[in-house]
Amino acid sequence: MRVDIASRTPALASLAFILALLTSLAPRFLNAARAAAAADPAAAAGPDSVVARIDGEAVRLGELQDTVRQYQAATGTRIEELNPAERALLYGKLLERTINDRLILKAAARVKVPPDQRETLYRRFVEQMGGEKRLNEELAREGKTTRDVRAMIDQSIRQRAWLEEQFKGKIDVTDEELRRHYAEAPEASRIPEMVRANHILILVPPGSSPEVEAEKRAEIERIHKRLLAGEDFALLAKLSSEDPQTRDLGGDLNFFSRERMVPEFANAAFALDTGELSAPVRTKFGFHLIKVTDRRPARRLTFEESEPGIRTHLSNVKREQMLHEIVEKLRARARIDVYLK
Repeated sequence: MRVDIASRTPALASLAFILALLTSLAPRFLNAARAAAAADPAAAAGPDSVVARIDGEAVRLGELQDTVRQYQAATGTRIEELNPAERALLYGKLLERTINDRLILKAAARVKVPPDQRETLYRRFVEQMGGEKRLNEELAREGKTTRDVRAMIDQSIRQRAWLEEQFKGKIDVTDEELRRHYAEAPEASRIPEMVRANHILILVPPGSSPEVEAEKRAEIERIHKRLLAGEDFALLAKLSSEDPQTRDLGGDLNFFSRERMVPEFANAAFALDTGELSAPVRTKFGFHLIKVTDRRPARRLTFEESEPGIRTHLSNVKREQMLHEIVEKLRARARIDVYLK
């Protein structure tokens, strides 16, 4: 049940590139994307309506709506659920992103796109979509063609190549910076206490009646008695657990921190000694039985263990700072008029 019972926070997406726009055409994002289009504050206007101009060149509403899809694909945000003020604010920010992308693309216009790189990315996208036929069906529904997909791939390759050229030699991290960060940010290299546990889950559907709740509780209590009588936990998990992700593993959740699990589950698991079995635990998913099989105390990673992660973090910080500077310089040299209200 590793995914379902874990508390998850959506990752923030980079605003620099547009490859996520291709992902937004995948079937699992299309319904949300269409709902966002219906919630568009400028929905009364057509996709050819001009929402901004950059040095006289039009930025059209359809391009902004593509950026909205990219944002949804990357963050999972349900834009149609925002109130009008929040939606207008978000669309304004996404228009700024669209303008920034256009400025970078204009600066990267002379970058040559290797045909083999384009084709590799295109074939990967076709595979993700479930084949050419499915791709063409979805593109037709969106008013796009495979030529549009290849054009978006070309744009992304140009942007990436041009930006990487600007970053070259300027985002390297020195050993002094690595050691200073390790010394000044000890919490960043600290691993919390972790336990490894197996669990058995009996699902209780949301909104279940008291009778169903009682039936499920009786079922988990019967399994609990069998375990107390000495039956093997892993075997009973395979036979009885309703968690499809861990059932075949004997209920093994591997190591997890307290923060990764819903509070009721975490509190019960971290209160157990190694080898100890819990009483039935109720969470929003249903009833669990938990058996802790191993523990790891909290500790701080050594510098050597932390070094790769710190290097990546500091390099990304430098990259974002430099990207901001690049965009500000491009904007300062351009005339930008915004018409979106």
